[in-house]
Amino acid sequence: MRYLILIVYILLYHEQGFSQETKFVLKNKTEFIEEFYVLKNDKDVKHGTYVKYRNTFNGVQILESGEYNDGEKNGLWQYFYDIPTKHSRNSIKEKGNYVNGKKNGIWTSYYLDTIPEIVKSEKFGNKRKIDSLNIYIDQQSAKLMTAGMYLNDKRVGEWTSFNYLGEMAQKYNFTTSNLMFDSSIKDSLVYNLNRKPLFIGGQVCLSSFLHNNINLPPIMSKVKGDSTNALITFKINEQGDIEDINVNSNTESKVLRDEMTRLVTATNSKWLPGLKDGIKIKCVYKIRYDLIRTKTSETSYRFKTFFTILE
Repeated sequence: MRYLILIVYILLYHEQGFSQETKFVLKNKTEFIEEFYVLKNDKDVKHGTYVKYRNTFNGVQILESGEYNDGEKNGLWQYFYDIPTKHSRNSIKEKGNYVNGKKNGIWTSYYLDTIPEIVKSEKFGNKRKIDSLNIYIDQQSAKLMTAGMYLNDKRVGEWTSFNYLGEMAQKYNFTTSNLMFDSSIKDSLVYNLNRKPLFIGGQVCLSSFLHNNINLPPIMSKVKGDSTNALITFKINEQGDIEDINVNSNTESKVLRDEMTRLVTATNSKWLPGLKDGIKIKCVYKIRYDLIRTKTSETSYRFKTFFTILE
């Protein structure tokens, strides 16, 4: 799949062609930089193009971009993975349209392994101070993870998820609450009769959610051995909510146990409950977490993290 993501923000101090007069704002914060416009008669209201990014030793890293209309998100917005490494920065994570501040229309998400390429990066200002950027990003091999429709911030109709190879992983209809396909269930006749709990989007989306939402730095700071693991056991009740989380680890680190508990809790309301003869039932679910530490020099280490879905 090849498409062009065009981010053009020539944010200079002049009036844009909006119906209301605006003023340019540049906020250079510790963690990121924001460039946007506000109404001249109400500086608390964003109105016009918006971009959030940071400057790294590998170049510019875009975090999100879009447009505001009278303080509400409107039109196409694009969100990027917050990964600063050279081969992962500017990798698109999600994109779709807003109408009056709410998600509407088709939204798509993508795997982190999407390989981005900055075709052109142009700076505006002088040598001492860069006022703004004009960036063109060509996503040459965007790997689709999910696609579906929003209506006023709610997912409706059929949503489809894909594995890394582009094969369908799951199809679920949010309007009818009907599971139409899941690659882990071989017999289509039992989709909605007998099944274990399923993460909405399938295992590919569950794995992506866990990897993208874990807060690693506190855990890494406590790791002393070459490996750390944890078995997280929890229940998914008849409403698809999380209950009775239990974390057993090979370390006494409270930080690790607390983070695993927080992470699993964050999946609440993202599950389809288990079924037996078409009746919703409470089920146990298991996930194993592994963190491996490899020494790269006398003072530095490399960490690899894995989630294994055991069910």
